[in-house]
Amino acid sequence: MISPEFKSEIASRFSSLLAFLKGKGLIKDQLTLARLFDVSKQSVSDMQNGKRLPTLEHIHILAKELKVNPNWLINGDDPMFQEETDHQEDIIVMITRAMGTGAIDQLKGEKIIQHIRQLQTELTIHKDEIAKQRNEIIELIRLGFAK
Repeated sequence: MISPEFKSEIASRFSSLLAFLKGKGLIKDQLTLARLFDVSKQSVSDMQNGKRLPTLEHIHILAKELKVNPNWLINGDDPMFQEETDHQEDIIVMITRAMGTGAIDQLKGEKIIQHIRQLQTELTIHKDEIAKQRNEIIELIRLGFAK
């Protein structure tokens, strides 16, 4: 059986969460969350005042859709929201392990070469535009002196 204290703690955190989400403009009101959970507005109110606990499905929806940390909601541990991490470092480590220690230098070198080629292409385009403008100016000068 779930103790009244535990229900009260979850209700308190749930209520804090709703206030925070409203304050940040992520939800408008209880009805917004009720629609997300596919329950009545009264059910959300019951979760806030401890008459009812959020189900595992509700906790999953909060975690998936709003990045709420389930451990925080249940136990009060960790931050309220899950941290979004950039897994680029992990991917680089995996590539390095798979290809050997020189892989990163090789990838960096290939990116540099690719960037240089892109710059060369852009420079060629600009040189062509400059040459065209120069020829137009020369033609205008010739026409001006021919009068």
